Amino acid sequence: MKQRPFATMILSWLLLGCTSYHPYNMTGGYHEAQIGPDMFQVTFRGNGYTHKARAQDMTMLRAADVAASHGYRYFAITTDLSFDTWDISLHPYTGVLVALHQKSG
Repeated sequence: MKQRPFATMILSWLLLGCTSYHPYNMTGGYHEAQIGPDMFQVTFRGNGYTHKARAQDMTMLRAADVAASHGYRYFAITTDLSFDTWDISLHPYTGVLVALHQKSG
């Protein structure tokens, strides 16, 4: 029997359904919206293979990236929007309201 390592690797990757850290598209991802001078809503939607804890971790990672990209050292979760549910398509969906604190400098 012939071995097909490349095909096996691709099939494994597809079956694992890797959730990657990227802007929202049809496979999920993060999204943020500025709702005040130092306030953002940050959300993450996973795919069908994403565990809820992974979606929450990705939400926190994006919140940290948003704070850093706007020149802030810290952020605080002011409201947990982690609906602790799955969206209508059965994908984990989490979100937070983030207040940015202490400009770098």
